[in-house]
Amino acid sequence: MKIVMIVLCLVFVLYLSATIINVPADQPTIQEGINVAENGDTILVADGTYIGDLNKNLTWNGIEKHLIVKSENGTENCIIDCEDDGRAFCLNQTNQNSTDFIEGFTIINGSAEFGGAILLIFASPTITNCIFESNHSSDWNYAKGGALYVNDCFGLTIENCSFSNNISSAWWTGSGGAIYSSYSDLTISYSVFYNNIAAGSEGSGEGGGITAYMSDIYLINNTFFSNTAGGFYNGYGGGMYCDNSDISVINSIFWQNFRISGTIDNIHNEESQIYTEYCDFENGGFTGTGNIDSDPLFVNPDDGNLNLQSNSPCIDAGNPDPQYNDPDGTRNDMGAYYYNQVVSIENYELQISNFKLHNYPNPFNPTTTISFSIQEESNIDLAVYNIKGQKVKTLAQNEYTGGSHSVVWDGVDESGKKVGSGVYFYKLKVNGKIEAVKKCLLLK
Repeated sequence: MKIVMIVLCLVFVLYLSATIINVPADQPTIQEGINVAENGDTILVADGTYIGDLNKNLTWNGIEKHLIVKSENGTENCIIDCEDDGRAFCLNQTNQNSTDFIEGFTIINGSAEFGGAILLIFASPTITNCIFESNHSSDWNYAKGGALYVNDCFGLTIENCSFSNNISSAWWTGSGGAIYSSYSDLTISYSVFYNNIAAGSEGSGEGGGITAYMSDIYLINNTFFSNTAGGFYNGYGGGMYCDNSDISVINSIFWQNFRISGTIDNIHNEESQIYTEYCDFENGGFTGTGNIDSDPLFVNPDDGNLNLQSNSPCIDAGNPDPQYNDPDGTRNDMGAYYYNQVVSIENYELQISNFKLHNYPNPFNPTTTISFSIQEESNIDLAVYNIKGQKVKTLAQNEYTGGSHSVVWDGVDESGKKVGSGVYFYKLKVNGKIEAVKKCLLLK
């Protein structure tokens, strides 16, 4: 009994001694906040966009220190911009566990061979409420994990996160447009994978959303939409590529995930065990309990709004076990976003971006019309980029009045030369700020 009391007292003392270190009030950069922190401390990052060497490639610098690194007011207000040079976090053999948190950041423009935004090796923090957008892994032969590279991680948790417009591209094989996992076990829940790409310019792409190699992955209430895997040689698994892995997929939606050829390819199986139940798979292919093949009826998928409309077949179609019930107390809905059946549910159908951007047709050959809308007169820059992030052609660069507008891209570059088949991005800047990025597929 004495031993138990001593242990409890020590835990209580440690808890009381934990410190909140404010960035930039107490320390000017995130890394300097981490450096002075002690076990159990919280680094609280104020609103703003963080750039520069001491705000990226962040590491705990010690295997015995467990920390919470979080934004003060959430993802929309706290951005780590890696400026296409390095990652946001690099945790290599530092033994983080579930008591370590990375929480509430938007991470953009990360770039590395493995893990454009975060590299995790023998490190398993809890990653929650984060946005990963426009991060890139690239290499000559193999690139892995446009946003996250995970290796030898056990008990890793990723929840309430969004992965969009991340790319893993290489001359030969790009793998895991958003996440690459090897020899690890992880749980991913209530997260969105949208518009991510794995591509090999002369080889193949594997896993537009996720690649799992020798891993155990538990997926619950996730949405995979419009992810692509492909290359000159082939593409495998627009949503996921699974190689010698054990995968469980529950209450999730896989829709419009493609091979480069335009073929629906939600999950590619290479000698893996894949268990599914209560999921919505386009074109079916999985026989688990409660699975369906029905248009999920997203509110506005072209603009990335993947909330469910009121007549979606995914509402109340998830696992009926009460442990999975939605926050409104009703039966679980499929996908990352539940449809609130108690409080003013119409609001979900009004969450549409102020800057609508889409193209039609898509895939296309030889031309496509790119449409956008703005609320007021603004300076517009609309340009097309290849999967390496190189500008192909500027389509619009001028003052535009408020309202809807469109331009045509005829599949040529600035010099008038026709570009090859493949995936391209078109990026809308409004008054110098990137507001939306979408992908299009040129097939010849």
